Amino acid sequence: MNKIIVSKFEYELLISLLEELYKNSSDETVSQELMDELGQTRRLFDLEMAYYNIRDDKQNPTKKQMVKWILTKIKTKKLDL
Repeated sequence: MNKIIVSKFEYELLISLLEELYKNSSDETVSQELMDELGQTRRLFDLEMAYYNIRDDKQNPTKKQMVKWILTKIKTKKLDL
């Protein structure tokens, strides 16, 4: 995995944009086609969703839950940035 270095401004902008996207995301379930693209990483994805207390039933998440997962994952990586 490559590390990406971003400035504080870029990090804060990314977080604010993801938070806004989270507010505006629908509770519509993500399509099976998108989930199929995860392929072999689907198991890891399901484990992370459970770890971050977002979803634990291994069903397809909603769009809002996907954005929350990305947002939470980036916020926990702040020390690495």
